Amino acid sequence: EKWPFDRIVQTVLSADGTGELRGAAKFLLERDVEPNAVTRDVGRIFLGRDLQCAQCHDHPNIVDYEQSEYYGILAFVSRSYLFEQDTEQKDVKIAFVGEKAEGETEFSSVFSPDDSSHMNPQLLTGLTLEVEPRFDGEEAYIVAPSKTAAGQPKFSRRAQLARLITHPANEYFSKNVANRFWKHMMGHGLVDPVDFHHGENLPSHPALLKLLADEFVSTGFDFRELL
Repeated sequence: EKWPFDRIVQTVLSADGTGELRGAAKFLLERDVEPNAVTRDVGRIFLGRDLQCAQCHDHPNIVDYEQSEYYGILAFVSRSYLFEQDTEQKDVKIAFVGEKAEGETEFSSVFSPDDSSHMNPQLLTGLTLEVEPRFDGEEAYIVAPSKTAAGQPKFSRRAQLARLITHPANEYFSKNVANRFWKHMMGHGLVDPVDFHHGENLPSHPALLKLLADEFVSTGFDFRELL
């Protein structure tokens, strides 16, 4: 159907497993909607930064990878959870992605466990979700979470992640995708490994990577044009 790449990613990240696009929820469901697993792979696959070693403290070897980056992504997905619905078949359940309308993210380094910080949803050092609408109780939901229904909030942080991560101003996304396609076609990334973009692992040809990323954005994320 010639979907642009940003629409594909937006659908994958916002899917809850209902409707015709159930398959898009596989990315989240295969990780059991576990916030840390999702955070690690969102950073690695869509932003080119493997932040796993920054979960408990700033990365020990990569100066660029800070713990706040990890928890900025986690704040988008920490309200999401796995919901399993019973079926008529015994011991057979169908998995969906539920989401709550409340829950904040705080973190502290293992080296300073008493010094905690509140974290707003944020993509690395860039796009931040600073303002959210306020609702009271069940007014916050299209479908309130229960034992028989997955929660569906009126304002979804995960939907905001899908929107912001593919925003044209997010160079982390466009450069990461361009680099991954380059490695797929050429066998070696302009940044390699492809999930270790940082200041001490710069592109071999920075002007080329920027050109590819800029053109990718200007064509509306048409990956056929990129290839």
